[in-house]
Amino acid sequence: MVESFRLDNPEAGINMVAGDESESADISIISDRTPGFDSKRDYWKIVVGRDVLVPVMDASDPYLESVLERGISPAEYASILTSDGKYSWGTMPGTGNRITVSAVIPEDDAALNAISAFAGIDPAMVRAVRLSAGDEIAAMDRKPGTIVFCRLADISTGTGTDFINGIIVIPVDINGNGRSDYFEQFYESFESFTRGVYIGKFPKSLCSNIYAVAPSVPAAGAPSKFVSYILADGQRLIALSDSPRWHRVREQHAGKHWQPPVLLSLQEMRNLYSGPVVGACHNHSCISGGLDDLRSDQGRSL
Repeated sequence: MVESFRLDNPEAGINMVAGDESESADISIISDRTPGFDSKRDYWKIVVGRDVLVPVMDASDPYLESVLERGISPAEYASILTSDGKYSWGTMPGTGNRITVSAVIPEDDAALNAISAFAGIDPAMVRAVRLSAGDEIAAMDRKPGTIVFCRLADISTGTGTDFINGIIVIPVDINGNGRSDYFEQFYESFESFTRGVYIGKFPKSLCSNIYAVAPSVPAAGAPSKFVSYILADGQRLIALSDSPRWHRVREQHAGKHWQPPVLLSLQEMRNLYSGPVVGACHNHSCISGGLDDLRSDQGRSL
């Protein structure tokens, strides 16, 4: 995205730095789960994307059908994630099947903490395999009966409008009653799932926002233009970006502050930016203006 911005704005001097150098950056793109995010309480910030962790299985997995109708509860995930290979596929539906449920999660600590919070367990108790982006999806092909927690961006098509072929999101049995209730039935398509996430049906502990953050309101010129770019043309670039490209970027910044951006829906953009855009900065002033102001070349709202 930085390169695309440079091409459109050759006069702008802008460079991307690694996460461990972010304190010197004018603008940081970080998740609200990034270590140190709370220390930026008085910083200017604006939502530019989402980070959603989802449990998935391979569509051809012979054990998938046993959980599609009933879902898996947070308490059952707690047992799976801490089982040391002792939790079987026969345990949930009570079939007597002794094949072990294998669990894979992303290797970064932000994902570990989020999944642990969702399951109601201490992160130190998690025994699931932790793999890098791309490798976690491949793990499903190597071993049937594997449940993978991955980011929504990793299982979305290049247009950001559908799931990639062969991947099925496992419903979450929110109330743990062993069946799929009406309010839990939003997994049949990408559109219905993302809407379910947006209106709060999906566990909030597995969702976080991606922010553009700065010590103060980005100055006119390159800084404000870049934030405007993220919210306008940059959203289309996110949708058109193939997952492997984001995998490579994340690998280059492994263990640092980088989080993959996820496309905001048009409805979210309208809801977030149709009214005044409010941000905090060092003087605790507010930023006024809507989406049209953010898109202005002068960046007067920023």
